[in-house]
Amino acid sequence: MNFTEHHFTSFDDLSLYYRVYGEGDDVVLCLPGLTRNSNDFVGIATHLSDRWRVITPDLRGRGQSDWDPKPQRYTLPSYVADAWRALDQMGVRRAVVLGTSLGGLVGMAMAAQKPDRVAGLVLNDVG
Repeated sequence: MNFTEHHFTSFDDLSLYYRVYGEGDDVVLCLPGLTRNSNDFVGIATHLSDRWRVITPDLRGRGQSDWDPKPQRYTLPSYVADAWRALDQMGVRRAVVLGTSLGGLVGMAMAAQKPDRVAGLVLNDVG
């Protein structure tokens, strides 16, 4: 389990946490479910990190990310904006998105908004 810890600033100035496993230009962004966090992806991130740079964020209000004082921003559009902001701040132009539950919904919205930036989409437990 070899990773580095970082923070990025959300579109509304929250400090949001993420881990990076591996390095390189080929990126997998792992997005957790509603009540979950970056710990959910330790196994897959470790497995993929010899070939991919794997980014595992904690969504706003979860894990080591800041809580949003405005409950109305705990919405799909906010999570999608946070994901784009994270990738932009890391200089990632294109990524495969692996999403579980809510993370899968975020990934689908990302692919619909900017299909040229989503190299692939893996959905887990998305209704």
